[in-house]
Amino acid sequence: MSVRRLDHRGRLDLSGRDESVLRELVNFVERVAAHDGERIVTWSLRDDGDACRTLLAGPSGVAAPWRAGDRADLAAWCGHDETGSSWIYERWSYLRTASGVTAVCAVRSSRAEPARAVLGDLVPFGSSRQVVVRLRVDSPGVARRRAERQSHRWRATLAMASRAGFARRARFDLASGELDDRERSVAGGRALARADVFVVLRARSVSELDGEMASLRRDAASAGLTLERGDGRHARWWRAALPGSPGDRSDW
Repeated sequence: MSVRRLDHRGRLDLSGRDESVLRELVNFVERVAAHDGERIVTWSLRDDGDACRTLLAGPSGVAAPWRAGDRADLAAWCGHDETGSSWIYERWSYLRTASGVTAVCAVRSSRAEPARAVLGDLVPFGSSRQVVVRLRVDSPGVARRRAERQSHRWRATLAMASRAGFARRARFDLASGELDDRERSVAGGRALARADVFVVLRARSVSELDGEMASLRRDAASAGLTLERGDGRHARWWRAALPGSPGDRSDW
């Protein structure tokens, strides 16, 4: 696994770098899809109160999009614990570590417009939150088969609904068109990945953590996102958010 940091001050969209960084990330995922080994990509955005940090972890054998070299000293930062301690004590609604208490949420669904970037709304300045996007990238052959199966199942479901007398709705036609576009895109060689999105909260006490959780839920609602708190699964989701972890949210 290789970990690289993108150095920047403030929001990337204010400097005009967001589009170029996005293109670099897309190209990186395309290269990972052609990789023979483990195809796990982890992108992390964290606000530490005085600076925003963006980390990218991926297979060591794939050329990274950023010029910065590997940063072995970022392992503790990736583990969400500045002390470098590795012990955790799990309770139902949180984890206790050497530096305080931690809770993990997963983004369950989104009502936002497809073209709207919403994850940045979950990490406002001074929040000390961390958003982790974890991608399990399929190989080209697996991606084609998966896209074909999804399109086939959706078309079969629409046919059965029509025969049963259910009226077609505009959203059904939109979803069908999106699946067809995805199938054509994958057939043309584009990568396909399954994504989990986690939000890691840290606090000094349980009462402070509850306040942070309430604030996060308000921000998520404003962004059109629905969160699932990892009660009983905080340790598993916390590990799934670590760079290179083989598990993901669906494994548990």
